[in-house]
Amino acid sequence: MSQAGSLIIECQGLWKTFRKAWWNRAEIIALQDLNWQVYRQERWLITGPNCAGKSTLLRIVVSLLRPTRGTIYRFGKPGNIINTLAPVGYLSENVALPEFWPVQSLLQYVAHLHGVSPAQAAVRVSHLLEQFTLREYQNVRIGQLSRGLRQRVALATAFVHDPQLLVLDDPTNALDDDGLKRLQLWLRMLAPSTTVLLASHRRDLFQDWATHILALHNGRVTYSGPVSRWCISDSNLSGHSLPEELSGCRH
Repeated sequence: MSQAGSLIIECQGLWKTFRKAWWNRAEIIALQDLNWQVYRQERWLITGPNCAGKSTLLRIVVSLLRPTRGTIYRFGKPGNIINTLAPVGYLSENVALPEFWPVQSLLQYVAHLHGVSPAQAAVRVSHLLEQFTLREYQNVRIGQLSRGLRQRVALATAFVHDPQLLVLDDPTNALDDDGLKRLQLWLRMLAPSTTVLLASHRRDLFQDWATHILALHNGRVTYSGPVSRWCISDSNLSGHSLPEELSGCRH
């Protein structure tokens, strides 16, 4: 499926460490020697237990963190070239939206920041308001919304400019059952050319949507490849027991 010239993300020997505290030289290893390639049109589910390195990896992908060692390329260019972020949509694990902005105005502003024309933005925002059931809240300020509705708005900001690469870090956070269904529906309605990286411990929600899986444990890759060949067992984790939500095989 992967073709030369369609490489979207390439990670070479990525390491990321954090100091436990400024007065303490001890380090926490978040990622260890990670090598990974993502091609156009692939839909990756990045999964693993808490503190596996999922969020750290995605923050490096969108240049919110720098790797301690190793190299990352985005659309064939070094990751420190910021204009390669223009076709990227990103949802962080913990979203902080401006509380005094009305929903529709915020979405239009984000579209403007991404260079979407006013006419296109109007159509795109209207479509997203319908898709995420936000129409009745379009003139409501963000601070007056519930956590679940704020998460829907945050998701819409990631989709608003029709990105080539969509990076979603725990998009299910605070969503109710209806919100989860709409997220799954919208992901399936994305243009076939869209590449998606989605980090979640909810394998049950996304394994049938994903084309590929990257499984992490303690910052190391335990599996990287097509869903059809994915099979994780306790032996992959070097003696560590596998959390229930990650156990099982795909044949």
